[in-house]
Amino acid sequence: YGAYLWSAVRWGVGVGAPAGGGGGGGNNTAAVGTRRGRVRSDDQRRAAASVDFARLLLATEIRGARTYWHMTPPSPSSNNGTADTDDRATATDGSSAVDVYNPAFRGNYMVGNVGMLDAVCSTWFGSQSLYVHMINFMPVTAITSELFDRTYVKGEYANVMKPIYDGVEMAWKGYAVCDRAIVQPNEAWDD
Repeated sequence: YGAYLWSAVRWGVGVGAPAGGGGGGGNNTAAVGTRRGRVRSDDQRRAAASVDFARLLLATEIRGARTYWHMTPPSPSSNNGTADTDDRATATDGSSAVDVYNPAFRGNYMVGNVGMLDAVCSTWFGSQSLYVHMINFMPVTAITSELFDRTYVKGEYANVMKPIYDGVEMAWKGYAVCDRAIVQPNEAWDD
């Protein structure tokens, strides 16, 4: 229910929208970029109350994306191979995170679409992990490295992107390079 509610609040849509049909999913980087733009424009006008509210929106958007779209799988030692162990997620900042998804689903590192009571690792245009990860990564802006922090990208890149990196389609290659640059800037520069 939390993911559904977040989707509806975040976009003002998603009510009754199936996960595979769009509407409830979304591009969390674009939403965060919008919030960041609001912070910057208000900073220039020095409107303190508005700036504080915009910062609250930005922090809420980042927290929501990290909770409902970014996932990290449980560590292999945390459940000793048993599926019924109560394994809690850990936020990328080291704090305790809300355990929204089951351990098997969290192995995908990214949710592609959220709608109603459904969360899937696919998009409306495909289910390849490249599409799921990069549609949520774009657009690349100054706030991208805040949303996709180094700890999260380290696991995501090693487990999802690195195995497919050399075969990434040219249309997505720039985004894949930018994702890599968060954890391996010198290697990404050479790409």
